[in-house]
Amino acid sequence: SLDQVVKLCKELGKRVAVGGPYVSTSADLVPEADFIFIGEAETTLQAIAQNRAQCGWGPLTITGHADKSGSDAYNNGLSQRRANNIAAALERLGVPRGDMTVVAKGEGQPKVDTADGVREPANRRVEVLAQDRGN
Repeated sequence: SLDQVVKLCKELGKRVAVGGPYVSTSADLVPEADFIFIGEAETTLQAIAQNRAQCGWGPLTITGHADKSGSDAYNNGLSQRRANNIAAALERLGVPRGDMTVVAKGEGQPKVDTADGVREPANRRVEVLAQDRGN
């Protein structure tokens, strides 16, 4: 909805995580951050792509993450593939590839801290960080 897009715009410069049927600002950056529910991931990506200009967003940093099940090497590759998939989807939606930087963090920055080998869906995510055009 338009209200959700406006809220998304106000979150400018904060991480937006695409994982499951939600988008969330990162509590690492804003302790009071909460989930912004705007539908399935495809709807979220459409909202980001369609509203970049009106939100004043410039380059996007797309960071893939994984949970701690699997080896470090596997999770690094998995987080890279996740980030590449989101970048490709945004490119199909009209975001120029040159406006995106893709980063893989593997299991190194979990949203929920767990022991090694634990499957945690919240850690399987891609974060999109929008930079203000003025920066």
